[in-house]
Amino acid sequence: MPEGTVNLEELLSELIECGLEVRACGMALDDCAIDEAVMINGIERGSMKALANWVKDSEHVMTF
Repeated sequence: MPEGTVNLEELLSELIECGLEVRACGMALDDCAIDEAVMINGIERGSMKALANWVKDSEHVMTF
């Protein structure tokens, strides 16, 4: 792994283990050709409408 980078799979897994909800935009997953079968357990896929509601209902939002 290049210096200064993080392992996103490891980071997301740690967040889920801490009880945080990790959600992903379906359009972004499709654009990146990420198959749901290889996604980390616990990540919820949603539509743009769902994404807007998640952001509205959340105290903190992190994007990457």
